[in-house]
Amino acid sequence: MRETVFLAKKIIIFGKEFTVHLDTIGFTIFACLFIFILCIWLKRKLQFIPTRKQLVLEVLLEWFDDVLRESLGKRGRLFLGFIVTLFLFILVSNWLGLIPGFLSPTRDLNVCLGLALLVLVVAHINAIKVKGLKQYLKSYFEPYWWLFASNVFAEISKTLSHSFRLFGNIFAGGIAVAVIFQLCALLKAWGILPAVLIGFPIKAFLGFFMAGIQAFVFTILAVSYISVLAQQYS
Repeated sequence: MRETVFLAKKIIIFGKEFTVHLDTIGFTIFACLFIFILCIWLKRKLQFIPTRKQLVLEVLLEWFDDVLRESLGKRGRLFLGFIVTLFLFILVSNWLGLIPGFLSPTRDLNVCLGLALLVLVVAHINAIKVKGLKQYLKSYFEPYWWLFASNVFAEISKTLSHSFRLFGNIFAGGIAVAVIFQLCALLKAWGILPAVLIGFPIKAFLGFFMAGIQAFVFTILAVSYISVLAQQYS
């Protein structure tokens, strides 16, 4: 299937062979550069009386700020930049797949897993700062010491489910679009209905709307994970 084909190159590091997805790396860098340039452009366009674009940006930032404050209290503002960047990266990465000749970085499980690991690191660092390293380590042996392995596995499973949820949604969306276009091709061949009347509107819906929903869900789950982990030590 086209969605699972990668431009791969094998490299050797310390005597071990690794496979690098060059297309994933390239489009990931492109997404990051696009967001960076977009932020610089938006910053230069700021006005005292906000324009429509500035108003949309302010509403987005204020909404995320309110969510973080409700979940993490006063410390929520510390994560605003991280959460908004995470949302924008996933959103832009998902939308890249709609452009002919471009591929979505989030179609690669390695990218989804990397994002989930990043959330994991941020959440645990925040948990250590909230109560201290001693209480943080002690929590893995509660309520009984012999549950240590189970508690560690629970944290690992959260990260895996977080990454697979995003990857699964992207993968399923690609399959849905492929099936719809095959159906439209059959309808066109039978002379029932022009494919363009169905195919492109549905692709636009699945692409723009569903990509936004996936970015939103992943980001909200990240906020929830950081909040729940911090509350365990408060």
